[in-house]
Amino acid sequence: MRKIAVVTGSRADYWLLRPLMQKLGPDSLILIATGDHLTGSGIRQILEDKFVIHKEIECLIQKDTYLAMAKAISRGIANFSEAFCELKPDIIVVLGDRYEAYAVASAAYSLKIPLAHIHGGEVTRGALDDGYRHAISKMANLHFVSHEDYRQRLLRMGEGPTTVFTVGAIGLDNLRPFDFKDREGFFTRYPELKDKDYFILTFHSPTLTHRLLNDQTHAIITALESFSEYTIAVTQSNMDPGGIYLNKVWSEWASINKRIHFIPTFGDDYLLAATFSKIIIGNSSSGILEIPYLNRPVLNIGDRQEGRVVPKGVYCAEVNAEDISAKIQEILDRYQGSDRIYGNPGEISKNIADVLLHIPLEGIIYKRFHDAKE
Repeated sequence: MRKIAVVTGSRADYWLLRPLMQKLGPDSLILIATGDHLTGSGIRQILEDKFVIHKEIECLIQKDTYLAMAKAISRGIANFSEAFCELKPDIIVVLGDRYEAYAVASAAYSLKIPLAHIHGGEVTRGALDDGYRHAISKMANLHFVSHEDYRQRLLRMGEGPTTVFTVGAIGLDNLRPFDFKDREGFFTRYPELKDKDYFILTFHSPTLTHRLLNDQTHAIITALESFSEYTIAVTQSNMDPGGIYLNKVWSEWASINKRIHFIPTFGDDYLLAATFSKIIIGNSSSGILEIPYLNRPVLNIGDRQEGRVVPKGVYCAEVNAEDISAKIQEILDRYQGSDRIYGNPGEISKNIADVLLHIPLEGIIYKRFHDAKE
């Protein structure tokens, strides 16, 4: 039986990877938890979902600085290398563009273990994640992309056509089994949102911007304060440089304004929260990939996601109060539905698992640069 190591470092990528882990099954899955999971409630959620965690890998440095991120990568490469030598997986799977994923890829590449990368080929010009993602792609042997445009980009980067699979956005598989009618249960769990029109705000640190975070948070808060008839549910930011600062700002904002509710994570309730909200606001990739399938409007702020293929129903605003306010009003006045351009929910994880479990591995680590003119 082929052994597939799946590495998850945060609540966000775990939510995306969970359908794939279920498809791989306990006989093939080697689950490795790292990153934010070891500092929050992530481990508990994984265990509640009945997965066996084969290894917990420390890598985070509990500071939100660029030096801490660099040190976390170094620590991660060392610790993942030890774990992979012990566990001896046939393939290692990483998702996306986090620095933890880059550490995983560096260790796998150095140990000559085949690497599968999910959500490569994308562009997010406003974050350091962009460079990590492309570096992971160059170390990976198999690629599962969310859109044909991203497949073509990987081919231009020299990846071989037989190694790049357009499967769709893996998080969409969470939509198929979900009970979207559990309105009563949701509002029982979140009574602060019951009988109110609310926005969801999820804003992560745009790690490449030169603009100060306090200027950005001030612009967002100023804009949202002008919509006094709406409640705001603010979720926690990633553990990126600036993430601790952002969470402190949101928490303090909630402490002085009764319309603001700082909810660190909705967890499995996120889809319900989005379904019942008026607008999803911020700069999370979920606003572009998954939320349009709920037919809910999204306001993407700033350049963190700049470069992704954006469907109808996703509006974009600069990080200034005037533009954010204007776009919110435009959505409230004119939103007429969203497009679905990132695949078919319910099929994506199965297609990935089929490739991982059955593709021949002999010689797969010997990558040949595919010249696009061939």
